[in-house]
Amino acid sequence: MFGKKKNKENTSDTAPEPEKSGKGKPGKGKQKATDETPATTKKPKKKPGFSLKKAFLIVTLLTVLASAGFAGYTFFFKKETGRTYTAQDLPHVTLPREMVKFSFENLPDLYEAFVRFNKEIALLDGEIERIETIGATYPDQSAIANKEKKIWADARKKSVNSFGKIEKSVKALYVTFQVNPASGKARMDEEKAGLATNANQALEPVTALTDRIKATNEAVPHGLVKGTLHKLKKKFM
Repeated sequence: MFGKKKNKENTSDTAPEPEKSGKGKPGKGKQKATDETPATTKKPKKKPGFSLKKAFLIVTLLTVLASAGFAGYTFFFKKETGRTYTAQDLPHVTLPREMVKFSFENLPDLYEAFVRFNKEIALLDGEIERIETIGATYPDQSAIANKEKKIWADARKKSVNSFGKIEKSVKALYVTFQVNPASGKARMDEEKAGLATNANQALEPVTALTDRIKATNEAVPHGLVKGTLHKLKKKFM
């Protein structure tokens, strides 16, 4: 009897304890699992940057606005001044007709210089031809004619070379304006005053000679009053 009892006691002592389950307190096991997961860090939002696409769009918009402004200025300027281009025959100006018109519309002072240059060269060529005729008529005195002719020919060459450089600048302005109106207008604003000054200076050696022709060929008006006024005008002007 005693042996059996002892066995029972030993059995109860050595029996493993039952494992505790999380069913007693709901949510405890889930909370522990949640606590063990690492916290995720939020990525900072990127601030919008200044992309190349935006820069290109801004530059394009500014170019369009500048072109529209220049076109409007040109239209209203013509309307206000009433200047209308009429093609003239300028044989001593080597620019294409579209560039001559461009000068009229955008470089008015230079265009007027082109017109004057053409007239002055025509007068000068006429005088050179007249001197050559005299030299051919009196060959024994050709040295006198040749000396005078050289003065006129040198003045012509100097003036033509100067205007050749001016025309080259006009061609560059024209092409620049056709490619990019805004850039062309900016360049015209920078160069037009200098071009007009250079043109007037290029005319000086020619006009110094052609003024003599104009003074010789100018007819004196008939009548006492008109004749007197003409003499006073020539004397004081």
